Amino acid sequence: LYPGSTFTILMGGSSVGVSDAESGNSDIGMSSAVKKSTDPANLVFTPVARDAVVIVVNPSLWNKNYLYKMTPAMVKRIFLGQVTNWHQVDSHLPSHTIDLKGRTGASGTYSYFKSVFLGGTPQSGRVASYSSNGAVRSNVHLDKYSIGYLAMSYVNSSVRVLNLLMTSGPQSGHYVVPNKTNALNGNYT
Repeated sequence: LYPGSTFTILMGGSSVGVSDAESGNSDIGMSSAVKKSTDPANLVFTPVARDAVVIVVNPSLWNKNYLYKMTPAMVKRIFLGQVTNWHQVDSHLPSHTIDLKGRTGASGTYSYFKSVFLGGTPQSGRVASYSSNGAVRSNVHLDKYSIGYLAMSYVNSSVRVLNLLMTSGPQSGHYVVPNKTNALNGNYT
């Protein structure tokens, strides 16, 4: 850093970071998203960290016998609004509407979730959308019938992470615990 340098850090999501850097509104734009083919060609994307997207539920729903793991296909059906009641997920779960929590369209987390989990289809209009991963986590914690997705780095004891069935990679066909070790070694893809 140069003496006298100042930084102003603003929030807004990955899309805002890219568009602000491209338009010249900022010198550097932050984005948690991987560079897309639609991003401006004149920008240089420099990875500085790695994260993973995880599926979380309210701790009162998590159960070591009935709800501790999920398939990507079920995640997709839930977030597209095709499965709307917990009883449809497992007959041992409460017959109650599934409350969906997710990110706004400007979020890199949402962009990745939409691409990987939803096959490019937009999430259901039933998803309560928040501008930060922290807000998703807080709202999943406050709503005992909720499920959400967020960046792994935001996981804490206020939510429970679901193991996911891997459909590719070295653990394909196995449920994998989404943690830092498994994300870095490629077991949690």
